[in-house]
Amino acid sequence: MPRLTSAGPWTRLAVGVAVLAVALTSSLPRGTARATTDVLRYLGGDVKTLDPAFIADAADVQLLLQLYAGLTRMDENGEAYPSLAASWKVSDAGRTYTFVMREGLHFSDGSSLTSADVRRSWLRLLDPATHSTAPDVLNVIVGAEERLAGGSEDAVGIQAPDARTLVVRLRHPASYFPAITATPATFVVPPSADASPDWQQVEDFVGSGPYVTKRLDDQRLVMIANPQYVAGPPPIREVDWLVKVDSDGVAAYADGSADLVG
Repeated sequence: MPRLTSAGPWTRLAVGVAVLAVALTSSLPRGTARATTDVLRYLGGDVKTLDPAFIADAADVQLLLQLYAGLTRMDENGEAYPSLAASWKVSDAGRTYTFVMREGLHFSDGSSLTSADVRRSWLRLLDPATHSTAPDVLNVIVGAEERLAGGSEDAVGIQAPDARTLVVRLRHPASYFPAITATPATFVVPPSADASPDWQQVEDFVGSGPYVTKRLDDQRLVMIANPQYVAGPPPIREVDWLVKVDSDGVAAYADGSADLVG
């Protein structure tokens, strides 16, 4: 899967952008979720990347919200709520966030997902060798800007003292930090993620979100429910991300060939 390599002005991902995909995502339910359909056909357009480090536009956000999870997610009101994190506390006059991860987290292949995976994913985003399109979402963290400029990884204020604890030190108080951790650029990727353009493939996809990819052709990307997802498998069994339709979006919705369009 080719990835985007051109950087863009994506500095305001941190606040509110994740709500664009609430219609598709699964959250931690307060009650039993009931699906109205087994398959949802969404006209999303070209699949440009399967890597959260290379988000370039709102369509990428909508897609990657289906495939990966982070410490928090956004609800329909733009408020952050716990996802992989069970809770967090703020100390040091607002400059230190301590996240407690949920027990029994797994990637879609069944391997364990721990606080060390969050730390590794964030450090990968900040690694200048990765050439991420959106590393500045983490600039509020101590040492992040310096790491992007080639400084030491060890000086970045992200520690995982045990499997369920992530401690993040900020340059200054930032009450919006839980919203930053809800942006897909910060979501957790598997240990196989590196700086190569083809580390993630549709056929053997490993993710942390509500869906995993099954197949891709020139018409659609088929995603199926991930039983390992933190909230359990989503109520819609399959999402067909339509790359193109024979007509325009309005006509596709009207004639029943698409269930949801942008």
